[in-house]
Amino acid sequence: MAVSLWPPAETGVVWSRGSLDDTDVLLRSHHYLGKSPAQSVRLVIIGSVDGAVVAAQVWKLPTAKYHPNDGTWLELARWCLTPECGPNAGSRMHRYAVRLIRSLFPSVTTLLSYSDPGIGHTGALYR
Repeated sequence: MAVSLWPPAETGVVWSRGSLDDTDVLLRSHHYLGKSPAQSVRLVIIGSVDGAVVAAQVWKLPTAKYHPNDGTWLELARWCLTPECGPNAGSRMHRYAVRLIRSLFPSVTTLLSYSDPGIGHTGALYR
């Protein structure tokens, strides 16, 4: 059973560290890129409701050759939220992720994420 660093929100989502295995079914069925490759993964965060994984973030070292690969930057390789997460889940998960990354990886200075307008991503969560 996952242990959360912060109490669940009123929606009942428990945010916690997870593994790629925890995200497999969710990402295969709900993310347009499917499951995340294991290469360079540094952190997996999941959101659970009654034990079912309903959200996931996979953080890894950056893949672009011009970004530092020394652990000071992390890249968001997958982020998947389902309706079961409730309203404002993106903001709540992002807040949890930033706190957790700061506590686990004090040398991280930059979080990198991309949005894909081709499938309707607008980057609104970052505004």
